[in-house]
Amino acid sequence: MRRLRIASIIGDLPLGGSQNRLLSFARTIDKTRFEHLVITLYRAELSHERQVGSLRPMYAEAGIDVIDLGMKPRVRIRPSPRPQHVVGAGATMSRLVHRLCRAIRERRIDLIDAQHDTATLFGVLAGTLTRRPTTITQYFPTYFDRPGMRLLGKAAYARADAFICDSTANSELINRWLSRPHRRSMVIPNGVPMPVATRTNPEMRGLLDLPVDGSVPVIGQVSRLIPYKGHRVLLRAARAVLAQRPDTYFIFTGYPNEDPTYAETLRQEARDLGIADRVRIVSWPGSIGDIWEVIDVHVHASLHDSLPIAITEGMSLAKPAVVTDVGGVREMVTHEETGLVVPMNDPEALAGGLLRLLREPATGRRLGAAAQRRYQLGYRPEIMSRALENLFVDLLERRRGRTT
Repeated sequence: MRRLRIASIIGDLPLGGSQNRLLSFARTIDKTRFEHLVITLYRAELSHERQVGSLRPMYAEAGIDVIDLGMKPRVRIRPSPRPQHVVGAGATMSRLVHRLCRAIRERRIDLIDAQHDTATLFGVLAGTLTRRPTTITQYFPTYFDRPGMRLLGKAAYARADAFICDSTANSELINRWLSRPHRRSMVIPNGVPMPVATRTNPEMRGLLDLPVDGSVPVIGQVSRLIPYKGHRVLLRAARAVLAQRPDTYFIFTGYPNEDPTYAETLRQEARDLGIADRVRIVSWPGSIGDIWEVIDVHVHASLHDSLPIAITEGMSLAKPAVVTDVGGVREMVTHEETGLVVPMNDPEALAGGLLRLLREPATGRRLGAAAQRRYQLGYRPEIMSRALENLFVDLLERRRGRTT
């Protein structure tokens, strides 16, 4: 029996949660039953990858088939409503859809798995033109909730055979935005592999200019360097923590998204707060497991999220954590059971949680161990992949049943 062919469509492969989720799926898909292809809308460009990071090497190391449709990174399809830009956008979209449909037909793809934002539009268009069932994965309505895009976005959802989200909270948010909930709305939480360190704790402390003494605590946030991840709130909380525990260090690890100046903005704010000597803001090009190796307490200060990959990674490593109550975080982290959950945008509450874990190492060990057990039961990559595979098979069987 021929294996089923799945094509996942995504904008690009920078360091980010959506790209990590797709990487986990591509690594753990059942290769005895499925063939899997990743198609990116944008081509790889070294200058862009230096800014935002890239998971392309990890896809290549895993032997994952990736092709790109050749669009230049960071170029808006329609930069403005001017007539010449509208005409140009139409021509660009036409070329991309043609290339995508050609790839789907040449590879004899059975189902299209469209991943977020622009890829949703192109995936649904290609699915309609090639008569393939199509799923869309989205975490927020933000991309489509703007002038000129609302009707287009709602039409794309309506054409999709299934809508996948990683959390119940944000699935419900999107379904409320749609007015008429999607007929096949699925919540499939992220499955994330346990990060593996390639360097020792003393080695990483030296590279990050942290005290080599392992008894000096390090509090870390792993996320993109983008404002909604709450770094500025965390800096104010850090000042409160350092007032009582001046031996503590903070590390913010991630790559910027669109604004390469944001990291320097954070460094300047740390200087203004008088805590720059205790804060490290870095974009680490190696294994993220190396960063986790030095983190004693995990913090996620986000103002806007669904089901952050970093929280799952920290759970897998039994890291005690203080996280903010946004999106689907409470679906994963239970306050006082698998972590401490505090209100978002509240530096005082965030600092209080961090100080408690510094003062009560036994509490941290208890929370971390419970978080790791929850990870094993619900957030391993294989669990996510089996759920996605079952959905894909069901959609294909339904489609074939309608055509026989």
